[in-house]
Amino acid sequence: MSMTRPRRKPTSIAVKAAKTTESPPAPPRRRRKCSVTVDITACRYAIIRKCLRERDFRLVKKKPDGGIAPPKWDIWWSDRGDLLRELPRLSPFQKVNHFPSMEEICRKDFLANNLNAIFKVLPADFDFFPRSFLIPAESVELQKAMENGPKNATYIAKPRTLCQGKGISLIQSFSKLPNELCVVQRYIDNPLLIDGFKFDLRIYVLVLSVHPLRVHIFRNGLARFCTTPFEKPTRKNLSKKRMHLTNYAINKNSKDFQKATTTSSTGNQGSKRSLASVMAHLDASGRGSSTAVWQQICDIVIKTLLCIEPKLQASYKSYFGAKEATETAWGSHCFEILGFDIMLDATCKAWLFEVNHAPSFAGDSPLDREVKSALIAQTLDLVDVTNEKKLQFVRQTRSEWTQRLWSTSQKSKQPEKDETTNQQSSRPESREEQPEEMAPSDESDTEEGSSSNNEPGSEGEEEDATQRGTSTTLSDALDRCSIGLKNVFSRRNRIAPDNIESGRSTTEERQANEPSFTNAFALLYPTDANQAAEYERVRVAAQVNRSKLWQ
Repeated sequence: MSMTRPRRKPTSIAVKAAKTTESPPAPPRRRRKCSVTVDITACRYAIIRKCLRERDFRLVKKKPDGGIAPPKWDIWWSDRGDLLRELPRLSPFQKVNHFPSMEEICRKDFLANNLNAIFKVLPADFDFFPRSFLIPAESVELQKAMENGPKNATYIAKPRTLCQGKGISLIQSFSKLPNELCVVQRYIDNPLLIDGFKFDLRIYVLVLSVHPLRVHIFRNGLARFCTTPFEKPTRKNLSKKRMHLTNYAINKNSKDFQKATTTSSTGNQGSKRSLASVMAHLDASGRGSSTAVWQQICDIVIKTLLCIEPKLQASYKSYFGAKEATETAWGSHCFEILGFDIMLDATCKAWLFEVNHAPSFAGDSPLDREVKSALIAQTLDLVDVTNEKKLQFVRQTRSEWTQRLWSTSQKSKQPEKDETTNQQSSRPESREEQPEEMAPSDESDTEEGSSSNNEPGSEGEEEDATQRGTSTTLSDALDRCSIGLKNVFSRRNRIAPDNIESGRSTTEERQANEPSFTNAFALLYPTDANQAAEYERVRVAAQVNRSKLWQ
């Protein structure tokens, strides 16, 4: 009995082709919307990412591998300012969050060098900086100061480039001086205490441009407290850093550290508090005036930035060119958030210790998240980079490209236009020969349209011009209204003010010296005309010292 194999079902290429053609067509590729691209490959803070996402910005978190070109960014946000030299040539719309040469006040040795130099010219204006010495260059001066000064005077030695309290030590004798490059500064041994603890203030300052200098100050900040009750410095307690140093990185690991669990409006306890709570404590206790302290802080910020204004402007021109320094169509290429560390002594005198070009934006507590989120959000508002402006820039760039492409064809047609112009230029001569023919028409127009030759036009023309002006005004107002509503209700640009242009002089901005401590920026510089003369001598002194310090 023979076995028969089952016959296979015949297949054909036509059937396979039919099956492939029956698959649904691919959906059309959606065009990417025009959104601002922010490079945060060198930024590690979640608060900054959150504020950028709320505006529907495109975030570049890491550089692509395999030789793929990274996307072109519009904002480059980095925790390090020394990466500026690695940046390519920027387009007019691109911005970075650091200024070149801002290390002139953000490095401890450079800050001491600049403020010591201008102190010799204006000692009464720059008495807010403790006497500082650069070691080893000024070791002899330090030794003389320690020998001739008060007995057992305390000095604090800081490494030139380290941060977060690393390598800091307190000394009372010259023999204990560390054998490294450092800055030795006179220690404030009578600080203002709250609940028996020493504290300092972190003041946030936004520099929007340096040519001209434009500075905003944040009306709220943070107060960082030590975790060990303060005692007068002696040889026995000089090593107790959590008694003498207010750095958050040093005190956060202490068992006595009290984490802030409240917001700025209700937080009056803990190892970190808001600036508003400290100022309210000063007014309530009668130990000082918040108005006077705030005026001192504003004065310190302005003078510190003015002493390096010539250097900032020269470096900006060197990086971006003289033309980019003067053009303000899209604003400055740079902006920067600075952290000023200020301490109050027992008499409520403000002292400047450090300036940080990369203050921490970590959100370790509700207080941190409240203050820093408002700080970053309003910084983006003042920088004024939105998706709508990005679209406007793209359209303008494309229009310029199109104009360049057509310029060649227009130049080729120029000879024909010249011939036509030459032919038409001979016609006015015949008109000049017959002035009598033109006179009657002019007289008839004057009689019909107006009663005197001095009136510019007829009543009908004036009414038409008025109607056109009214319609234009209404249309402009409607356009502004629609744009404003769009900015309010749009998710991608919740806050997009239209009045951030330079040269504003509203009453609210000019009241930066008033002690209203809220999560909002205030225009600090340029000042009004009354205070401009006071700071003009600081600018002149800084310009004179420029040749001595920066050759």
